Parts: sequence; C-alpha cells; structure tokens
Amino acid sequence: GKDFYNMYLFKYAGVDQNTGLPLFYHKVTDADHNSGLYSDVKVGGDAKTTNYSTASRYENGSAIPDWIGGFNTTFKYKNFDFSGMLAYQLGGLFYSNEYGNGMYRSDNLASALSAELLGNTWTTDNTTAKFPMAMYGNTYGDGSTFGSWLYTDMALFSASYLNVKNLTLGYTVSDSFLQKFKVRNIRFYVSADNVLMFTSHSGI
Repeated sequence: GKDFYNMYLFKYAGVDQNTGLPLFYHKVTDADHNSGLYSDVKVGGDAKTTNYSTASRYENGSAIPDWIGGFNTTFKYKNFDFSGMLAYQLGGLFYSNEYGNGMYRSDNLASALSAELLGNTWTTDNTTAKFPMAMYGNTYGDGSTFGSWLYTDMALFSASYLNVKNLTLGYTVSDSFLQKFKVRNIRFYVSADNVLMFTSHSGI
C-alpha cells in the first residue's frame, strides 16, 4: 500500500565521538526492552547504535517529483533577439550511488574521493567531524563486512533541479542593407546547449 518509489533506507545518525564509527538509528521495540536493551529510550523511539546490523529502515520519502516541466522566453530589441529554454523538477528524492559507495569503500581510498571528506572525517583531534574515520580494509567496527551503512539517507538528496537547456543570441541584418544585395533575410546567431544545472548537491 506504499509508494513503489518510496526510499526505504537506514538513517545515518552521525559519528560516535568516542570511537569514530558511524552511528545508525534503531527503532526500539518491546523485544529490545525485554532483553534489557535501550532501556533509556521508550518503545517506538529512536536509539543510536554503531552496530549497523541492528539498524532499522525508515521511510524517507518518494523519488517521484511533485512537478516536472519547462518554460522558454524570447526578448527582442531592435535587430537583436535573445531566447532561453529551461527545464525543471520540483520535489522527489535522489539516491546517489556514487556518493554512497565513494565515501569509504576500501577500493576507493587510494583513488578519487569526495572533497567533502577533506578535514571532515573523524580523528582523535577532530571528534566533531561529519563523517566517520576513513578506514582502509573491508571491516568496520563490529567485525562485519561493512556495506549496508552505505545505503543510508546520508547519500539521499533533493532531486529538484533547474536546467538551462539552451541560450541563443541572434542578430538580424536590416532590410535596408540587404536590399542592396537583393537578399531577403540574413540572421546571425550563437547558441549554447546545457549551459547550467542547478541542483541540491554538487555532482548530481
């Protein structure tokens, strides 16, 4: 009964300042309390854990946009003309697989990394960083092979965008000049496609 394109993902809860490991949200259940777990959080509340194998999935919203379309406009002044064509999307979510997989996968640590990591990963001198410590290898914290934590809402962005698809500037030669050469019409123009793309996050 849910939206087929609902983003059903783990939720990133920041960094454990004591260990540098990533934190994930866990929805507390009666079974947790019966087992003596998360007793400081009420049933139905959200607890933070570094063990992503116990992380809960949450509904984060839909990938389907509310609005999608485009518009164009033309301006004329004397013999000059200018036109622009734009496309847009409002609403919807975008999961960046490149962003998620490119952060801490061990095979990426020796290659290109997101500029957001620079000075923003946990170290003993930078315990308030946005991202966990960068770790080479494929184990993370509890000994499990990490990977599922990559699919958190940390790599989820607004899919709204504005795309400047085309800009054209033209000049039409005056009739009085063309009559001398028995030419009816000449128009010179320059045109540029896919000029700019405004998005919620660079690289999308």
